[in-house]
Amino acid sequence: MNAFENKFKVNFNIPQSDQEKFSKTLQKLQLPQSIEQGFEFELDATSSAALNFALPIEAKISFGPKINFKGSLHRSGINNLPVVSLKVPQNTNLAVFAPDFRDFISTRLNFPPEFASWLDKNLFAEKGQVLIIFGKDADFAIVTKANQVDFESLKNIQMPDSQEPFYKKSQTEDLVDLHLVNLPADWRGSPLAATFFQIGQLLFFSSSPQAAEELIKVQKSQKPSIDFLSIPSSGTNSLTILFRNPDQDSINQPFEKLLFGQRTELAKTIEKISQAQLTLKENEFSGLINLK
Repeated sequence: MNAFENKFKVNFNIPQSDQEKFSKTLQKLQLPQSIEQGFEFELDATSSAALNFALPIEAKISFGPKINFKGSLHRSGINNLPVVSLKVPQNTNLAVFAPDFRDFISTRLNFPPEFASWLDKNLFAEKGQVLIIFGKDADFAIVTKANQVDFESLKNIQMPDSQEPFYKKSQTEDLVDLHLVNLPADWRGSPLAATFFQIGQLLFFSSSPQAAEELIKVQKSQKPSIDFLSIPSSGTNSLTILFRNPDQDSINQPFEKLLFGQRTELAKTIEKISQAQLTLKENEFSGLINLK
């Protein structure tokens, strides 16, 4: 990958022996065959600066039943982060370990500035969080390590033009405290009862009380789960992505709307992938893609 005039170009050097496999891969992903000649794309100013910092990027790709890739970059621009070992629901479609998910939250939820400040001091106090999207309704959660969380100050936050209290507290049958905040229309156009809870040093921010209770049962081994980042190759990563699209728990419209919004062309491509993984360290990356 190279940059020129604020644009980026990806070039392929596919050996003759892999040409047919590469062509079939493009067909399965519903991508034009012209991509073999390379393709260009543009990013916003912030993303462009970060990607420029990482260039040059080189990768070796092997084709087969699985597409494996491994490569190097100048520097990711993301500091390596201590890995969080976490159980995620068995019907998880996406799990991502990254520095923080402020942009994800701010572009999909509507909340008062006071709550944004509270999130910065509590949910985003430390770098290194996990985003989980799971279930037929595309429930989501953000998980981080937090020693002390100031739930008490949530009582002082007011949502303009709302008759409902912004914050209330309840408890599950397992005696886990749930901290609910009533938010107005989300990306689906519906009000959201976002829910916080803690288990040990882990703080969970989930999209609903039902999602919170599901996650609690998973953490307590009362429901089937997947170990995410349980046995890392080393103690730190910059970014880790697990995408799952099995037939029994396939991605659907709520998932695509949450993740891509109106960019339906991206949704059509990933529908053809059954599983994908990516691990990024400071100056190297690796992963695999399984096609349907």
